[in-house]
Amino acid sequence: MRSQIRFVMNAEDERAFAAQILSDPGIELIDGPRWSSSEPVAHRTFESLTDYYCIVWPRSQVPTLSARPLDNGEWYCDSQAQTLQWLRSRSLPGLLTEGRLAIGSSPELAGAAQLERRYRAWSRWLKAAYRNRQLCWRNPTLPMLPAAPGRSANPGEPDPQIWVGPGALDWLRADLSRRVKAFPAAAVEGVLVE
Repeated sequence: MRSQIRFVMNAEDERAFAAQILSDPGIELIDGPRWSSSEPVAHRTFESLTDYYCIVWPRSQVPTLSARPLDNGEWYCDSQAQTLQWLRSRSLPGLLTEGRLAIGSSPELAGAAQLERRYRAWSRWLKAAYRNRQLCWRNPTLPMLPAAPGRSANPGEPDPQIWVGPGALDWLRADLSRRVKAFPAAAVEGVLVE
C-alpha cells in the first residue's frame, strides 16, 4: 500500500495527533531515519521528539528495525516499509509548513496488514477532526489571474487534498497575513479561502 495524507498542524494539533497515535501501546516514535547507532532511540512521549521527520514504529508487530551504516558513522533505517512516515508541520513566524502521514508497505512484510489498518484509522481520525478545501495555493511573485490556455489560475481552487487542523485554522484566521508553505523557502504559499 502506498498512500499519504497531507495536513497542516499547529502545536496544539500535533499534541492531539500524537496522543491519538500513542494511545496504541504498540507504537513508538523515532526521530528520523538517521541514527547514531544501529538501534534507534525510541520514544513513547511526543515531547521527547526533536526532528520534524518522525518514524512511527509499530514495535508490537515489528520488534526490530534494520539499518545500514553510512560513511559518516551514522546509520540509516532500512525498514521504512514496515513503519509510517510522519513529516511534522513546522511552525515559523507567520508560517506553518504542511506535513504528511505516509505509508509505503508491502504485503509480504511482517506487520503490513496491521500497519495499513493503523494508517487508515489515523487518516480517518484526521479527516474527521480537520477540514479540507480551506487553502488556495498562489504564487505571490506572479500576477493574480484566472486560468487561461497554458496557464493555471493564480490563486488556484481550494485544495481538497490538504487537511487543516482546528488549531492551525484558528491560527490562520487570527491574522490573514499568515501563510502555509510546502517548505519554508517555497515561493508558492497557501492562503485561507475567503
